[in-house]
Amino acid sequence: MPPSGTDCLNLTLLTLSFERVFCFFFMIGSNDIIINN
Repeated sequence: MPPSGTDCLNLTLLTLSFERVFCFFFMIGSNDIIINN
């Protein structure tokens, strides 16, 4: 399952910068899909 906002916050606190960036862009991509639809 894709991560939720809370999961992204936990990743930001607990994981490497690469994973933070991935989660950040994942959230941006999800928002773009919702807006476009």
